[in-house]
Amino acid sequence: MYKKNILIITRWFPNLAEPVKCVFTKNIVDAQAISKKYSFVVISPIPYVPNVKIPRLRIYVKFRDIPLVEKTQNYKIYRPKYKKLPYPCLKNFEWYSYFLQVLKTIKKENIKFDLIHCHGIYPDGLVGVKIGRHFNKKVILHVHEAYISTAKELNIYRNVFKHVDRIVPVSKFQSREIIKIDERLRKKCSVIYNGVKTDKKNISLNNYLEGTNKTIRLIFVGHLIFRKGLDVLLKALNFLNNYNYKFSLDIVGNGEKQLEYKTLSEKNGLGDKVSFIGEIENTSLLKKMKYYNYLVLPSRHETFGVVLIEAMSCGLPVIASKVSAIPEIVASEEVGILVEPNNPGALAEGIVRAINKKWDREKIKKYAENFSIGKTVEKIEEVYNRLLDP
Repeated sequence: MYKKNILIITRWFPNLAEPVKCVFTKNIVDAQAISKKYSFVVISPIPYVPNVKIPRLRIYVKFRDIPLVEKTQNYKIYRPKYKKLPYPCLKNFEWYSYFLQVLKTIKKENIKFDLIHCHGIYPDGLVGVKIGRHFNKKVILHVHEAYISTAKELNIYRNVFKHVDRIVPVSKFQSREIIKIDERLRKKCSVIYNGVKTDKKNISLNNYLEGTNKTIRLIFVGHLIFRKGLDVLLKALNFLNNYNYKFSLDIVGNGEKQLEYKTLSEKNGLGDKVSFIGEIENTSLLKKMKYYNYLVLPSRHETFGVVLIEAMSCGLPVIASKVSAIPEIVASEEVGILVEPNNPGALAEGIVRAINKKWDREKIKKYAENFSIGKTVEKIEEVYNRLLDP
């Protein structure tokens, strides 16, 4: 049977320098690549910066030794280098270098494809549109960005949305944000939730905590940035001191506010209860997560929240902000507690409610199967089928 070829264009993909970056995208492609109907090739350009003394560009030095080609079991990943320009003055022009490198790779490697699937609006989606025009191929845009309708790049986004053939928002919330830009985009949108691998072995080992003599193990997973709301959680832990609970918090992730949050933790006397773990590879994280009692995600905004379904796939109850797309994911108090965002007191009360609630962890794990990676792939293939076999 002849397989049709899908070209994936994205920077939302892990690499040797950033092994945990956007793992959810790689998980999708890994699951897609066993398809009997489609084959895949990924072009994931890497920013190249010459030897310059501009401080904000030095962070890109880590990409210099990434190999140009990587082979997985079922597909190849090409990582051409494109010139990274200083933000913000030249950012809107760097797409052209990205485009040239993608085009060069396609021609040099003689990559044949029937459809383009982009993850990310800019520059990925814009480049996908240009490549699609060049080769007369249709383009799907998988949208992962936050704050779409108020983004500084709104005019660029609007142009990309106009010219792609299909838009895949990862939540109904995100779809509404896109439609705010232009009502006509409604007809292009196909909401497809992100997915995770479900493993029967990943059931949480922690049962309902009787009394207060056990340590309640909390885990936070996410970038240490303002949007993720770790500061709200650290402040909420102070309220827990008013209760007779022993607790610990492991913080998984890195980010620009790491030093600030460490300082806040020490200032609030949480030094012996809070541990900053850093980044953990996704497979190891899932094995580790089942040993906790609750995942806490106090985000101020969330386009989806993959870590929520990762936790639930381990049978872990979640405590999260009732904001953006999160209520779509945590749709019942049988799987988690939702609280008012940006409110340490409300978050503390939510944690206490979770502690005093009996959870059916097998039921939580069963619920997570609604977000299996297999279902995600099935729905993406339905979009492919409509575009390639109308």
